[in-house]
Amino acid sequence: MPPITWPYAGLTVVNASRGLPGATAAQLLAGLGARVIRVEETAAGEQSPSRDPLHGWDRDGDLFAHFGRGSESVQLDLARPDGLQALTRLASGASVVIEDERPSDDRGVRAAIRTARDSGASFSLATITPFGLTGPWMDFPSSSLITFAMSGLMSYVGEPDREPVQFPAWLVQTHVGLAAFTAIASSIPVDGSAVASHDIDIAELDVIANSNPHAISEHSYTGGIGRRAGSRFLDGYPWTVLPCKDGFIGVIVPQTGWDVFALWIDRPDLIDDPRFVDRFARRQHPDEFDEIFTAWSMQFTKDELYRDGQARHLPFGAVYTAADSLASEQLADRKFFDTVQGTMFAGLPFLFNGERPTVRPAPAQGEHTEVIASEFHLTATGQGAS
Repeated sequence: MPPITWPYAGLTVVNASRGLPGATAAQLLAGLGARVIRVEETAAGEQSPSRDPLHGWDRDGDLFAHFGRGSESVQLDLARPDGLQALTRLASGASVVIEDERPSDDRGVRAAIRTARDSGASFSLATITPFGLTGPWMDFPSSSLITFAMSGLMSYVGEPDREPVQFPAWLVQTHVGLAAFTAIASSIPVDGSAVASHDIDIAELDVIANSNPHAISEHSYTGGIGRRAGSRFLDGYPWTVLPCKDGFIGVIVPQTGWDVFALWIDRPDLIDDPRFVDRFARRQHPDEFDEIFTAWSMQFTKDELYRDGQARHLPFGAVYTAADSLASEQLADRKFFDTVQGTMFAGLPFLFNGERPTVRPAPAQGEHTEVIASEFHLTATGQGAS
């Protein structure tokens, strides 16, 4: 088989963002062959994620060790005019630039990038902010907690008689990063032709609100406001997670599979039991179902229940721990994991022509400053052109 030609080979991406969404998008672009240069601020102008909790991650933590992979790191002092001039020079040589400066931020990062445009450079500029570059909320500070709450999605997550539950912050932010990657990828050619200038405005609120479209359409159409269903899903029962011998199992029994399920657990009497005759009746008796199922399921492992349920065309799923995932035959067969300096990392989430893309380890801060400064005619400290 001939070697793979990665679609974005030869493209340069400058990631001037500080948050996890920009890093997520940049890593996926790197996986498809792009060269990614991550701009990091020097100590004098330092506003790294570790000192800016609204960006939600630590430069020296495990999230950066994962999502920082695939990038080269150049260190610039963006608090100085010559540092911003260096950023302009970098943007002039890029096909894609990613940044997340808020509209009210006075650092001048976006202005420096746009200066490259004014000088004739063409590139896709992806801006990631909490509320976008327009609208009455555009200057408000935010965090993943605030974005998740204001999207309306938080009102659906959790048990109905308890307070709302937040998705993990990194999960919200990486979802935004996936949306940013999709928008960026749709703006750049894969045939080697010239990149046209595009402005891509990615609002975190838009992305998360888009993840819950049925709530908006339901309210618009019926006036109804959805409520949290927790593990007792509103469309019927069982649609839940219950304990078993060595952990937990995800349980869904569609109406067409109820007879099969009842015979599987050796309870044919449940087929005509009025409490369980259909999914609406079962929704009125979830505690009784849970008691019957758990008394049976505690005899079996989650892997046994998963495999036996699937064999009966019932959508059961084992609730995996990290250790379970590392031991997964499915993930191992697809060569999902990367090992970097003795540490296992999740691989990029796709195969390309049958191969899993690999990317360089996360860089030390400023690791490639000297090389990049020489290539783009910058001084090693980011003080403009030499």
